[in-house]
Amino acid sequence: MSTGSDAVGGGPTRAQQLRVFSVAVVPPVVMVLASLIVVSAWRSDLPDPVASHWGSSGADGTMSLNTLMRIVAVVGAVALIFGVVVAWRADRYEVVRAAIGLGNGLVALFAVMTPATASGQRGIDAAALMDTPVPAVGIVCSLVAAVLVGIASVFAVPRWECASDQVVGLAPQLDVAPSEQFLWRQRVSSSPALGVALGVIAAALSAAAAITST
Repeated sequence: MSTGSDAVGGGPTRAQQLRVFSVAVVPPVVMVLASLIVVSAWRSDLPDPVASHWGSSGADGTMSLNTLMRIVAVVGAVALIFGVVVAWRADRYEVVRAAIGLGNGLVALFAVMTPATASGQRGIDAAALMDTPVPAVGIVCSLVAAVLVGIASVFAVPRWECASDQVVGLAPQLDVAPSEQFLWRQRVSSSPALGVALGVIAAALSAAAAITST
């Protein structure tokens, strides 16, 4: 990404840069803080460790509450740094959109899933912890939130024109003989929003499978 270019076709303007970095920084910070605040507020009602893995007969794995909260914080920090680096170094807005959308979507997945899975364990003592049912509703809500945040982040990143090395003006013409063939080639790319949605869904399904495998 160019550094504050105001020229058309030469990269994002300063206002666009500010918006890009805002999308890369604000959502992860807000989501992680909200998740940690909610879980911290429930700390006195939650068992420690909490159930973190479920099988066919109920919970079969635990994790300390502090470790669970650290995971959310680390995921948020990694996604934030990744988004900022890509926003600073990448020139094409499609790359920036996809990277920030995927990062924010993954943060949303962990930020929502952590309190969603913990909410069903409030007021449960250690003896009944392993009987906690699979938090199916919480997992589905986490998946939906991740996809929505990822797609929203994609569209929140502004579009700009990149500097082109192609010659502007009349293109040279070439006569084609009757015995010759002309081949037209064009690059086709998919929508960044679609790519982010598919990536977040794949990550969410992997996370859901990891915590509910038998």
